[in-house]
Amino acid sequence: MYQITHIQTEQLTPEQLEDILEISRQISELDNGVTAEKIQQRLQDKAYLVSIAYVEGEPAGYKIGYALSNEQFYSWLGGVAKDYRNLGVAQQLLDAQEQWVQTKGYGVLKVKTMNQFKGMLCMLINNDYQLMGIESPVTDNLSSKIQLEKHFDSVCG
Repeated sequence: MYQITHIQTEQLTPEQLEDILEISRQISELDNGVTAEKIQQRLQDKAYLVSIAYVEGEPAGYKIGYALSNEQFYSWLGGVAKDYRNLGVAQQLLDAQEQWVQTKGYGVLKVKTMNQFKGMLCMLINNDYQLMGIESPVTDNLSSKIQLEKHFDSVCG
């Protein structure tokens, strides 16, 4: 059994940003399009949460999200390095993000994934995310973006 730990931060440090970039380089699905500048630009002037998972102390996965409004939070970017998949890392990151979102009082957690990422799509559906729409494919049906949401009942918890 591996020891999996994670951190959550609302103020990203340069060391944490480097961990995210290291993980991103190990995720072929991201096509190496993740840069420090893109992350910093996307999070600038927004309330955000960054979660980073470590397996045996090594950076293994991350999840980045930010507020769209006082009610809505968007899970923007994340993934698990290939060597650390099927250990429950993605589920732990999702659980931690959902808990934080609820604690902060957001009513809706939005996410987009692509049709080709079946593992992510199945995990979201298994965690009660509802299909909200499909963006037209750029080149083929596998690149269609699927929009999902999870609603939290803030009154009845």
